[in-house]
Amino acid sequence: YGRTFQKNNDAYIQNSVWFVFISTMTVGYGDIIPTTHAGRAVAAFAALAGIVMASLVTASLSNLMEWSADEQSAMGVLIREQARGRLSLAAANMLSLWWRKRTGRRLSRRQQRMDMYRMK
Repeated sequence: YGRTFQKNNDAYIQNSVWFVFISTMTVGYGDIIPTTHAGRAVAAFAALAGIVMASLVTASLSNLMEWSADEQSAMGVLIREQARGRLSLAAANMLSLWWRKRTGRRLSRRQQRMDMYRMK
């Protein structure tokens, strides 16, 4: 425990390139760092391989979550049929309200609260 440690930071271009590479690859320094040029080359390859693998996984997952043209077409048909059903219900309610008002019948509480122009 009483030993002193002194490390010389040599101002070589390889050290600068290594620092820039590791900083831009966002892997950062850990507790164990390579000090030889061959070790740094292996670490640089591993960092690049990790980023390539992460991007491939992300691309394949986004491709899996994307709908095909047939699925999009089917969803459009479903949405259109739901809208047609809501429109038919709104038309039936509007005719019912009109007939009750025309014949002078009393509207139910539900019909009194209805907004006949809202098609939701």
